[in-house]
Amino acid sequence: MQTKNYSGICIEILKAAGPLLGSELQEQLVLKTNIKPNNARQVLLRLRKDKILLTTDPVRFSQNQLLYFLPKQNLNSKIKEIMPDHRETFHRIFQAFVELQGFLHLREFSKICAGVVNKAEKEKMGLKQKEVYQIIDELLKLNIIEPLYDFGGEQFIVAKKEWVSTVNIDESNLQKRLKDLEFTDDFTGSLLEWLERMNFAGANSTHLLQGKSYNGFSWDAIGYSYLWGLYKANEPNAFQPSEDKIPSVIVIESILHRVMRRFDVTGFISRISVIYGRLKVKDNFRILPVCFVQSINEDALKLARQRGIMVISISEVFGTKIADALKMVRDLDPRKIDPEALAKVLAASDASGHDGKFGSLKGYVFNFLVASVFNNQGYNSRIGWKYEALGRKCECDITASVDDDYLIVCETKGYNEGTQVELGETENDKDSVRKFFEKTCEIIGKSTGKRILPVFVTSGNFSTDAIEYMQEYEKRKIFKDFLKMRNFPSTLYFDRKKLLDLFGNSRMYTEHRKIMKEFFRDHKRDK
Repeated sequence: MQTKNYSGICIEILKAAGPLLGSELQEQLVLKTNIKPNNARQVLLRLRKDKILLTTDPVRFSQNQLLYFLPKQNLNSKIKEIMPDHRETFHRIFQAFVELQGFLHLREFSKICAGVVNKAEKEKMGLKQKEVYQIIDELLKLNIIEPLYDFGGEQFIVAKKEWVSTVNIDESNLQKRLKDLEFTDDFTGSLLEWLERMNFAGANSTHLLQGKSYNGFSWDAIGYSYLWGLYKANEPNAFQPSEDKIPSVIVIESILHRVMRRFDVTGFISRISVIYGRLKVKDNFRILPVCFVQSINEDALKLARQRGIMVISISEVFGTKIADALKMVRDLDPRKIDPEALAKVLAASDASGHDGKFGSLKGYVFNFLVASVFNNQGYNSRIGWKYEALGRKCECDITASVDDDYLIVCETKGYNEGTQVELGETENDKDSVRKFFEKTCEIIGKSTGKRILPVFVTSGNFSTDAIEYMQEYEKRKIFKDFLKMRNFPSTLYFDRKKLLDLFGNSRMYTEHRKIMKEFFRDHKRDK
């Protein structure tokens, strides 16, 4: 029988059974053709060499076997069935590629591979672990991944299509991944506040680590615990505790935009194991691992519990209504925004009884509400786009392309009625008008090479000096000429009154007006 006939038989076997380990495919080939096992093994080697059959080489599984598959076959179910050894870096990375559309943001990759991200900290601690870019170089040499992909200043690691045939890195998917990661950061902040309210973490001691490191590795957040027995102090008196304490460290893995999987947990364990072994401390100092999740796979949960990792879900902290609201937020399509869907999200949040404790949710929804106005006015708006220039980075709530010369840049603040946006003293004052006009707009202008039209929108109010500042801006000829040509925007700032006036002038904004009055009202005044 000719090799090409064996080829056809192997293809038919894989079509019928799905991806198979080498021993499984060899056994099926022997049954179908009656050839000897050694000959069947040689057939598979030739088909693999001729790339008629795809394999996971160099990643191997039980008994050093390769997984055989056909182009465009989904490997998810088979990978879960054979459960690779996630102590192996390449195994974790491979499964992550398979299950996450064939690409990973550099931050995701850094956590899963448990590579060192800070060389200075590596040298200080004497770490022997490979740096993230060393691991990337190895994958490149093995022809497993494409060269690093840059998308608006953000780096992605993309698998070769020969490995993961479902790779899809179009702009929509890349932007969605960035939004998903931002989503997790936004709502992790609320969970960190909860840790502090529970006194598990000390007051004002928790921090998101976006782009930063702790002891050489990447984490989503860190905190410090002063729970009794988890700190070191000179004063042992329980009734007159010392104010001077050395706390235990809380390291946090937070995945709220998708299911947490086994490779997430094993990457987390690998990083913890290294720093735990390297921190030369005694007494009762501890590293406390915490996973924040929206949902988690059963095998990942089992591993986390066996290893002693605390798993905290949003529904356990804030109830199922908030969890449902977050799921609805993630399902919102920025290209086709439905105001009724926005109202459902806010209604679920209100019904949870946690209004004010999950403030990011309202701000997130308000971005969609304002973006829908730009879309209705014929602009192509983008939510949460990131920019970099002059060695500085920023994120813009909404951008709307006007033409080749102009870009509308919009800052939004979804505040309750009566909450005021301040002017700010410098461009570095958080959530201030000055920071948006003087810092954010400059970075975006340098990054895009376009003329920037700044628009600040809030469902609250502006301070008097903030209004005067923006009115002076409007007097500039470039802005006066632009605003005259457009029905919208007609001004560089919209406060609550201006928004309600805008919504009251068109039937298409009936739902927008209801949302403003119902969910961004002054709740304290109601009480």
